[in-house]
Amino acid sequence: MEIANSHSIISQTQILLDRASSSFHRECIVLAGDQDWCINAVERLGQEADLSHSIVVSSEPVSISLSTSVAMDKSLQYLGHEFNHAIINCHEGIDPNVFGAISGTVRGGGLLILLIPTIDKLQDFDDPETRRMTIWPYQTKDVHHRFLARFENTLIHSKKISLFTSQSARISDTSTDSDLSKLDTYLKNDRCATDEQRQTVEAIVHVVDGHRRRPLVITADRGRGKSSALGIAAADLLKRGGQQIIATGPRYSATEKIFEHAAAQVMGAVKNNEIIYKDSFLRYMSVDAIIEENPDCSLLLVDEAATIPVNLLTKLLTHYSRVVFSTTTYGYEGTGRGFNLRFFDKLNKTVPGWKHAQIKSPIRWAEQDPLEDFMSELLCLNADIARISTDIDYSQVDISIIDRNELITDTQLLDSIFGLLILAHYKTQPRDLRYLMDSLDLSIFIARHKDTILGAAIVETEGALEPPLSEKVYKNERRVQGHLLPQSMEATIGIKNSSQLRYLRVIRIITHPSCQRQGIGKKLIASVEQFANQNNVDLIGANFGINNELLPFWDATGYCPVHVGLAANTSTGTHSVSVLKAKTTTGEELLKNAKILFTDRFAFLLTTSYKDLDVGLVDYLCSVYTTSDNHSLNDQHIEYIKRFAHSNSEYDMAALYLNQFAHICMRNERARQSLDDSEKALIIKKVLQQHSWSSVISTLKLEGKNQAIQKLRDVVNKLIKQVL
Repeated sequence: MEIANSHSIISQTQILLDRASSSFHRECIVLAGDQDWCINAVERLGQEADLSHSIVVSSEPVSISLSTSVAMDKSLQYLGHEFNHAIINCHEGIDPNVFGAISGTVRGGGLLILLIPTIDKLQDFDDPETRRMTIWPYQTKDVHHRFLARFENTLIHSKKISLFTSQSARISDTSTDSDLSKLDTYLKNDRCATDEQRQTVEAIVHVVDGHRRRPLVITADRGRGKSSALGIAAADLLKRGGQQIIATGPRYSATEKIFEHAAAQVMGAVKNNEIIYKDSFLRYMSVDAIIEENPDCSLLLVDEAATIPVNLLTKLLTHYSRVVFSTTTYGYEGTGRGFNLRFFDKLNKTVPGWKHAQIKSPIRWAEQDPLEDFMSELLCLNADIARISTDIDYSQVDISIIDRNELITDTQLLDSIFGLLILAHYKTQPRDLRYLMDSLDLSIFIARHKDTILGAAIVETEGALEPPLSEKVYKNERRVQGHLLPQSMEATIGIKNSSQLRYLRVIRIITHPSCQRQGIGKKLIASVEQFANQNNVDLIGANFGINNELLPFWDATGYCPVHVGLAANTSTGTHSVSVLKAKTTTGEELLKNAKILFTDRFAFLLTTSYKDLDVGLVDYLCSVYTTSDNHSLNDQHIEYIKRFAHSNSEYDMAALYLNQFAHICMRNERARQSLDDSEKALIIKKVLQQHSWSSVISTLKLEGKNQAIQKLRDVVNKLIKQVL
């Protein structure tokens, strides 16, 4: 259809607005052209059609009445808010995270308007977003544009969007059949909009009324009324009186809708992140504050739980007997599907009476929403892993490196790989899709049986920094984008010139949940190592959140820990660990040095940076570099140790030598094997990490200090027989 002037665009837009309003769907309009034309066109639309109460993502001024303007890099803070319409100026960057988050703010009946470069120039677009993927020594012009090619292909073929240029238009082909009657109460800011939401509210209240230790997990896609259900249920409980409800999440803004809906129901106000109603309250607290203070409450609400590390959720689950966990199935800070896989397993083991509620019907827009369908297709939001047959011959699994150009048009391949990534890491975001397709020096290995993908490894080539640059990194005068392992070895661990070596970093390695423990991970690693040999790589490594499952895998494949992060990561709640394996003589020399440094530093830092590191992890890391050496203690030191063991000395008088002795024993395989788990925990907690007696007694569930001291004497006696 030819567009003679802006009046035609306006009339077509008005048709789309009327259609969206009548169906409670959301429409997506793409204005393609140079930036000035796009801005002029959308401003004219705003003058002639009602685009008020929009969010406008643009640093360039876009004049829309009663709108909220925000720069691209600040726009994600509006995640969870609601607007009539949204406008994104893609001339300032094509960021999948922004697409996902901002499209989710549009209410039913509204428009998402994308201002993009001319379609046929999209792949050549100098996209500011490529700066995120420009690693040294490349420039932005070197970054691949596969995601933009896929974006272009989707725009051309999708029937879910309307595409306007200065010369032509294509109107979306969508159904307008929707039953709006069930949404009337929601539009009036009243109670529940659907039976699913009402049942979820009842389930939340039942957590308080029912048996203890019956947590509820709520999962839902965006726009399903999950947070409003939490708010309505909280209000129902507040009205009863005598209720202390605590809500938490990754930040207060993530729980804001809970408070808004609760306040509306009790005709109250939110002050200082709290609603007080008669003798009850609904109060926000951060996860860290709850874990530290352990406040009493009648109900704990945890919203956007997928963005919170499972180990922290487990602490909440352990302390509180009435908890509701709620999460978005696919969020824009992390995916709920990977969370479900891990956390549901934890729930099954610890509280088998837990309940699961799903809200499938949308509330903020009608079902079969064109915008939701378009974004799901573009951003692989519905990417899922393959169904696995029961007759797989694992000896016939092939490993290959894919040509990433295939990902532009092979939707099934892209969905299979990205679906595995979603399960592998709870922080997988839409932005990771673009990184997967476009990042420089990245390779994707896949494990395939016939046409089914069973696993994948994502690796990136790093290092080979030039000597002057390496020197600046060593002196902490410079950091370059990318190159995590070599810069960590150079600047953090402090091995001079180590960033000049060539590294291969395994970013992710994933095996299909139905195919684990079948050797697929080891096959992938073997192929990665073969690739490293062919490309003169000195060292292969990985950096990941430390846990008792991943460390044994890397150890079994010959990778050695060389560094543990000094502080727990704020987003995962765990320390990171770096592991390496040498592939050349030069790499061997570096690894030998790194192992010595790690052993010495780890022993010392157990009383400071690693004081709260899990006992099992400390035990495992101590065991990695075992020694058959008996000891390096002199006779006087040994006498102090024996005096304590024989009850002739107080602990404090022998503590220094016991600490040295414990380090020797924990690196001695025979000594370690002589202790059971509780004995190891006592040695690690008290002697190596030097926790207080009260902390040790509480953690290990001992009856008192006398019992703790006597048990420690018995353990030391046992070790003396093994080592001295």
